[in-house]
Amino acid sequence: MKRNAVLLVAAALAAVTAAGSPIPGTAKDLGVRGATWPVAETDLLEAIEARLLGMQRSGEMSRLEREARGRARRRLEEPDPVPGIVAATEERSRLLDPSVTVARDIRTPDGTLLAVAGTRVNPLERMTLSRDLVFVDGRRGAEIAWALAR
Repeated sequence: MKRNAVLLVAAALAAVTAAGSPIPGTAKDLGVRGATWPVAETDLLEAIEARLLGMQRSGEMSRLEREARGRARRRLEEPDPVPGIVAATEERSRLLDPSVTVARDIRTPDGTLLAVAGTRVNPLERMTLSRDLVFVDGRRGAEIAWALAR
């Protein structure tokens, strides 16, 4: 629930920031058209800042950051298995063509054209792999031992 609250606060802050951006040339004074009253509601940005400061003072912000780092680390160290990929029952090799068709022109920062849109590029024609690629399931000790023995 608290994670949702943090996301809600971030979304509200983004919405308020975007809504506060004037569109050039559209603002004009239309004058007074009746009675006006002072705004009674709490300023949303002030409310968000107060909430974030409270979370920071209470240590909740640090806790949420630690939890997020832990989740990110676990996802990196133990990624979800790829659906449809199962352990091999026999050793075999496959040829792979890593070619891609360039969707738009690719240029270096100085403007040099590297590839024209529509060109089919195989990166292995420019440089080769220095080693074989071996894919293993890091959760299976037998696969790790096999890969390390190669």
